Amino acid sequence: MNDAKQFLLKVFLAYIGLEIFLVFIAPNLEMGVERQRYYSKLRPPQLAESIVQWQTVHTLTNAKPYDVIFLGDSSCLMGLVPKSFNEETGLKSLNICTTGWLYIDGHVELLDLYLSHATPPKYLVYYFATSSFADSYNENEKRGHLTQFRNWMRLPGRDWYTYLPTYHLRGYLRYYLEEFARDPRDLDMRPKQLQLSDSEVRDLIFRNEGYLPEINREPMRENSYSVRNDFHPDAMPGFVKLMKVADKHGIKVLFVTNPLPDVAKNDITQKFFDKYKHDLVEGLEGHRFEFVEEPLRTYRNAFFGSLNHLTEEGAKQNTLDVAKIFNTAMEPKN
Repeated sequence: MNDAKQFLLKVFLAYIGLEIFLVFIAPNLEMGVERQRYYSKLRPPQLAESIVQWQTVHTLTNAKPYDVIFLGDSSCLMGLVPKSFNEETGLKSLNICTTGWLYIDGHVELLDLYLSHATPPKYLVYYFATSSFADSYNENEKRGHLTQFRNWMRLPGRDWYTYLPTYHLRGYLRYYLEEFARDPRDLDMRPKQLQLSDSEVRDLIFRNEGYLPEINREPMRENSYSVRNDFHPDAMPGFVKLMKVADKHGIKVLFVTNPLPDVAKNDITQKFFDKYKHDLVEGLEGHRFEFVEEPLRTYRNAFFGSLNHLTEEGAKQNTLDVAKIFNTAMEPKN
């Protein structure tokens, strides 16, 4: 009996020692962003979370020199293929695009992260779907991705309480409660066979210089298209900040909008894209940049897995077209 009590006492003291270590010592152990997770380890990540996680780590760990950087939302992530662009232009390119939910502000912060450890590129192609900047800053922030990204970027280590065993138990409970209140727009509603695992997202991003193929190879079935809201003025400060970063590093910028399926080609959509370009160019007056001459480009429906995401075949054709636009607008000297 005494032996049993002594054993239990030793276990108890060992546990107290562990807790003291976790509270006072472990938080001082340096753990960089690349060794942490953007998403909670207590649940499987959503596709958007995996994209931000592994594209950021890819950006952090890639210090090779590039001539061209692709920056933007998921239409860029799945729409520009560095390998195809390189073959067409003779330049070296890298895709560091994430999602529209990080807003222009998050994209610029990711570019800053890249420039903090890598040689600045000669050129930057900022590529985006117009719908990414139709919402106000506050409306976009209801999804929480930008705040989550910024908190992650500020973490050199972890708060002490995250090391406590009870933290994980409380985390599971919090996760199941939060699922009831989750914004439906924050979920990947596609069938499971059209979803990528976290490790698949990581492997594809690292293998393809940041490009992530659209897994849905079925042609888009929509037979109509309605124009989203105009360019929201809340996005303009982020675009101005992007130009200031580019000016500081001597980077030439080209803005390109994502194409739409042929079903969207009409006078109303054309006027919308022309106004969108006008508002953005006017807001960036005083900065030097190029904007794609014809902002509304269209492809056949078979090139789209969804309204803003091109299939692999569509992405390759789009990349070749963007390379031609790039060569004409930027006149790079190889």
